[in-house]
Amino acid sequence: MGELLYLIRPVIYCVMLVFNGSESFKPYLTSLVIDLVRFLIEFDFKFNKKSQKVEMTNRIKTAAVIYLTIY
Repeated sequence: MGELLYLIRPVIYCVMLVFNGSESFKPYLTSLVIDLVRFLIEFDFKFNKKSQKVEMTNRIKTAAVIYLTIY
C-alpha cells in the first residue's frame, strides 16, 4: 500500500496543480499528507508509550516544516 501511494503521489500532485493552479497550497498539502500516510503505513508504527507518540508527533511536525520550506 505504501509503495502504491509513493507511485501515485506525483500523479495526484500534477492533477491538483492543473485544477488548482500553482499559486494554491492544496497540491502541496495533499502531497504532504500522502507522504505522511505512506510513511506511517510503510513502517507500521505502534506506540507503546505516550512518550513515543509525542516524539513521533514532533518528528512529523518537523518533517512537515522542512517539506513545506523546500516546496
